[in-house]
Amino acid sequence: MPKWIPILALLLAVCFITTVGGVVSTDKEIRRYLGIQDYVGIVPEHVKAAVIEYIPIGSSERQVQRALAAKSIGVDNGSVCEANGDRGELTCQLGIHHHFWELLRETYTISFAFDASGALRKVSVRSALSWV
Repeated sequence: MPKWIPILALLLAVCFITTVGGVVSTDKEIRRYLGIQDYVGIVPEHVKAAVIEYIPIGSSERQVQRALAAKSIGVDNGSVCEANGDRGELTCQLGIHHHFWELLRETYTISFAFDASGALRKVSVRSALSWV
């Protein structure tokens, strides 16, 4: 057997472990932010349900921002929130902090859409995998 095969196998194993570690790390952050139980899978539908349970449709933009800050969303180094007042939107990205050994990282984007009166009318959540 050539000597490079065990080295390649070890390299692939390390890549797999660091990839899983990056996704698990994001799951832990989402659970911490939103109080999602361990038995609930971290998928966009469950994240959206948790957000709406915590911040109901009809909340004002100020209430949404206060609720997010109370959960440290947009305040700590693991998330960021940006308001787009022209379109009446607030977008938060969760899971943005990563370690150099995490080759693949999952991030979640939560978008809040407000109507003309400033009341929350829609919440959308999407996840994306990205290479470091």
